Amino acid sequence: METATAYLHLIQGDPFLAPMLASYDHAARHACGKRVLDFGCGYGWGSYMLSPHCLAVTGFDPDLERIQFARQTFQAKNIDLHWDIRSLAGRTYDVVCLFMVLPHAADPAGLLRQAGIFLKPKGTMWISFRSKIRHPKDCLPEAESPGGRDLNALLGQWAMGSGFTLVCREQRFLSAVENLEEHVYHKDIRT
Repeated sequence: METATAYLHLIQGDPFLAPMLASYDHAARHACGKRVLDFGCGYGWGSYMLSPHCLAVTGFDPDLERIQFARQTFQAKNIDLHWDIRSLAGRTYDVVCLFMVLPHAADPAGLLRQAGIFLKPKGTMWISFRSKIRHPKDCLPEAESPGGRDLNALLGQWAMGSGFTLVCREQRFLSAVENLEEHVYHKDIRT
């Protein structure tokens, strides 16, 4: 517990990781008593932050070393951590969190489809990512992944084609040239 708290204090001071704290905080407030999948959980601190609020949290990251670190550092009775996607087969969740993952994915559209499979009908998908501001004066976002793909357009196409409805979109400005975007989608009952 002391080690986990010490790491959380370090994360609060990290310019890349600190903005994710707000996304996990928002998700935690809306995930009370629910089963949550933290898809792309990395070192597990976000799953740990969600755990006091949720019925159960499953953290998934394909990097075995990260999951091993998470298992040693961020322990709670209701956290289950996995590195092999096959171990999640057949499971569904009320909430799926996908924070700061899309811009780093080789195939963001495929990742969205994969994460969406684990969401129950009427479930909620929380997505956040950093984006650059095209024109600081008029604050038009240019949310692009490193490969130059427009993530906002991709999210719109994915939502329409996969039975998701955007219920909330928020932007928090991190600097004069960068912001954090947070999108919340509900899964249509028919999908």
